[in-house]
Amino acid sequence: MNGVFANDFYICLGLGSNLGNKEDNLIKALKLIKDLAFEHNGPGFLSCVHIACASPLYLSSPVGNEKSNTDMAGGPFFLNCIVVLALTVVFSDGRDNRGQVGIRAAGAGLAGLGVIGGIGGAGVWTEEVSSFAVRFLHYLKNIEKSMGRKEERKRYMPRIIDIDMLFIFDKNRNEFATVNLPELKLPHAEIFNRKFVLKPLLDLSYPFNFRAPFDKESIKKALAELENETAGASQKIFYYGEFDKNLTQILRQR
Repeated sequence: MNGVFANDFYICLGLGSNLGNKEDNLIKALKLIKDLAFEHNGPGFLSCVHIACASPLYLSSPVGNEKSNTDMAGGPFFLNCIVVLALTVVFSDGRDNRGQVGIRAAGAGLAGLGVIGGIGGAGVWTEEVSSFAVRFLHYLKNIEKSMGRKEERKRYMPRIIDIDMLFIFDKNRNEFATVNLPELKLPHAEIFNRKFVLKPLLDLSYPFNFRAPFDKESIKKALAELENETAGASQKIFYYGEFDKNLTQILRQR
């Protein structure tokens, strides 16, 4: 039996919808994300994802269609939010040929997993984190597909749901994970070009003031600079409101 080692992460996601009941779409996506579970070295190891923090909701003009005159309430404007997931990723030490990666909810403990080497050891290799990130991306894409998102032949098409991985923060190493693969690059290259990402990021509650470049001071500076650019000034964004407190409490349960 292979040993395993574990590491704690925050994963930051950006969600958006501009078709149908947009708020319901976001809520459904969050519930599906919360129910995500990976197997660890075969069947039987399943656990939930802890949604640690959710930003307020914002209405924003779609990228590539900022000049739309359609009414915000029923037109192509997106409803956006940012969520932070907290989880412990369990990696195989002496990987089998499947290279499988497991997930546990943050703070759930490691009893019964045969963990060796402790949490946050130096063996959390870039290739391991990249493999996990791509697998997680595939889960998110499956959620989009299950909710009815169609394959798009053109960019900037209306979407019932859009889920983007923005960055992964390694809590134990106090650094942002770097992923540089054809299907996924992290941190996301467009974060500082999008108000609908920056504004919700700025509104995340304590203790989610990440280190630079995603600390609140850097985000404030990026927003100010974006306002002075033509592309940024054309991006309209409006505060929409908070998620229902009861729902938010349920989503954050471990």
